[in-house]
Amino acid sequence: MMNTLITLLEEETALLQSLVGAAMRQQQALIRLRVPELEDANAEQEKILGQIRLTERQRMRTLSSELGITDRDATTMSLSAIISKTESDERKALIGLQEKLSGLTRQLQEINAINRVLTHRARTSVREVMSFIEDNNVQVCNVRI
Repeated sequence: MMNTLITLLEEETALLQSLVGAAMRQQQALIRLRVPELEDANAEQEKILGQIRLTERQRMRTLSSELGITDRDATTMSLSAIISKTESDERKALIGLQEKLSGLTRQLQEINAINRVLTHRARTSVREVMSFIEDNNVQVCNVRI
């Protein structure tokens, strides 16, 4: 049972690493104000999130069937609680995965916080440009904008 769980957690770890990479690409697109790159990064994030959801559902089914618990209990069971019920070899693997997942989650939170600030900056910049154009009757090639 724990081998299946460990495999699923390894898949989730790899997906989370991919998500961090996509968030970093999103950040670079926001810094450079490159919309096509931003759209690509967002699409990649959505794809990865869908894969994470599928893997998470598989993990929940594995937990509920192998531990004989309800689906609801499986969704609320922490990795620490699972680790406390495992043997030494499996425990070491799960602890290592828990540390990786925790670090990746922290990294993703930090990147997302910066991306929120960059998104706000970009939105403000676009508003200011639009306000300038609208308020000053700007003309380009003798055409009022």
